[in-house]
Amino acid sequence: MAACLADHPGVEVICRDRSTAYAEAGRLGALDAVRVADRWHIWKNLPEAVEKAVIQHRALLRESEDTAPVRATEPLHSPEPAPRSPDEPRQSGRLSDRLREQQDQPPPPSAH
Repeated sequence: MAACLADHPGVEVICRDRSTAYAEAGRLGALDAVRVADRWHIWKNLPEAVEKAVIQHRALLRESEDTAPVRATEPLHSPEPAPRSPDEPRQSGRLSDRLREQQDQPPPPSAH
């Protein structure tokens, strides 16, 4: 890859993932090229990075001032949720799982 980039000195921008081999090829073959991440990798990596940061800093989060237990006057009964339609947005689960699920869906038809 480095040789290919060196053979094309006009390369100004390299869009890549986190591959170390690809990064090394870019450094060797296109010294002046700007390295950017594509939208897919940004959206793939963002929820994982946020989740990791929240877990690392969880100890810094404050507990609520009112720690008294809340008692319901009558038992809370939740009906079984209806099966979710593929078109309906998901309301629970890990953010990273929800974003991956959205990425796996085909894009909406173009309005052109």
